[in-house]
Amino acid sequence: MSAAWAQDAEQGAPSSSRIGLEMESIIVTGTMRPKEKIRSSNAISTFNAASLEQLNVQSVTELVRSIPGLFVEDSGGEVGNNITPRGFPLTTQMEFTALQRDGMTVFYNQDVLFTQSDRFTRLSNFVSDVEAVRGGNSSIFVGSAPAGY
Repeated sequence: MSAAWAQDAEQGAPSSSRIGLEMESIIVTGTMRPKEKIRSSNAISTFNAASLEQLNVQSVTELVRSIPGLFVEDSGGEVGNNITPRGFPLTTQMEFTALQRDGMTVFYNQDVLFTQSDRFTRLSNFVSDVEAVRGGNSSIFVGSAPAGY
């Protein structure tokens, strides 16, 4: 007769219940401390390379159309479009929204007519993922987004 402890069981193979919980790390700009998206109280939309390819977006405007709570009026073509949060007047162009690239605001002064941030931003093969933070926290981290987008 031999004594065996429960901890001595083979630990090389992961249990089937843990396989489904493996998650990819996501960096979110709109939080003070790093945390998992699932544990965040912020409304966050994320697009990785696979989802960008699946959406087949050709411009920032097409990508922003996939974010809940934003209205896109794309009469300007690929760039120079009106992107407004739901409930704000459409005539504001992009006054209440801000685009960032690697944590830096693309174009800060939203008061210049016909100079929206999407004119200075292009989606390319170098864009690996996109994150959109909605709500009050986004207005803290970006000065030109008082609506919280």
